[in-house]
Amino acid sequence: MSQSTPLLDLPLIQEAQAQKHVTHNEAVVALDALVQPVALDADRAAPPAAPAEGDRHLVAGPATGAWAGREGALALFSNGGWDFRSPRAGWRVHVLALGADLVFDGAAWARPGRLGVNAEADATNRLAVSAPATLLTHEGAGHQVKVNKAAAPDTASLLFQTGWSGRAEMGLSGSDAFSVKVSADGAAWETGLAIDPATGRVDVPASHGSWTPVLGTTAGGDLAAATGLTAVYAWWWKVGPLVTLQMGIDFAGVPAVEFTQKSTFSLDGLPFAPRDSSASAIDQGGVTGFVYRHIGNAQVSLVSGGVGSDGRLYGFVFHTGAGEARQTDRFHLRASYLA
Repeated sequence: MSQSTPLLDLPLIQEAQAQKHVTHNEAVVALDALVQPVALDADRAAPPAAPAEGDRHLVAGPATGAWAGREGALALFSNGGWDFRSPRAGWRVHVLALGADLVFDGAAWARPGRLGVNAEADATNRLAVSAPATLLTHEGAGHQVKVNKAAAPDTASLLFQTGWSGRAEMGLSGSDAFSVKVSADGAAWETGLAIDPATGRVDVPASHGSWTPVLGTTAGGDLAAATGLTAVYAWWWKVGPLVTLQMGIDFAGVPAVEFTQKSTFSLDGLPFAPRDSSASAIDQGGVTGFVYRHIGNAQVSLVSGGVGSDGRLYGFVFHTGAGEARQTDRFHLRASYLA
């Protein structure tokens, strides 16, 4: 017959044993120490000078005095002496000095690293909650939820998912600029809003960008079939349905003979198709601008035009003096329309 129990190592009364009450009492004392275990502290390496009956401590190392060689054990002061219980992996003890539980992992006592509430916590999601709602409330004044990261290139954010696939994220994603991002598939992300941490300036990256205008190839003016358009710059801004275009373009490929005192043109490749409010070619917006002439040429040229329902910009270059526009002229255009 075994001398003790396999789990708590409680002494067993043996057959024909004398003074059975001694063994029984030893087992009861052990149970008194191990059931609902609460230790006063976990950082003592030597026994206190004046312990009280029933005091329990988790022995720290390197242990000395009456605790020498008992590192990690649960020490119980009973009947004027110390009784030690060696822990096994999984034992949990509440430590009053910490106000927290410690769990023995087989080598040392440590605070539990994971907590699952109706859910399975893992190495990444060490706190997991499965419930209709999660409440964080005040304790009489304010309340903050803090998300801290180690360095600027790291991420501190709130991620919203559908079927465990990301759909929206807000916070500090890879920088210290606050941003709001969205995704249709959890792989490709678009930034809808970003705030510069140095200036507080709000940017809506998805509302602006560059584009490449294309000279029209159908009827629309004497420059419509020309090739070789050079876009010095071409930017778009979109707020709701309103689209604004800013362009600097050179008609380098347009034959000189096609430039007259009133040259006409059309541009394709708009970043957003104009709103078609009717079946007829009614203007959907407006085009304005001017032509910067060569240095030394005092001619002034102005541009006016619109956005047709065929999805093109069209314009007229009017020259206020004699002569005509030239291939080396640069057109500065601004257009606006509804998409």
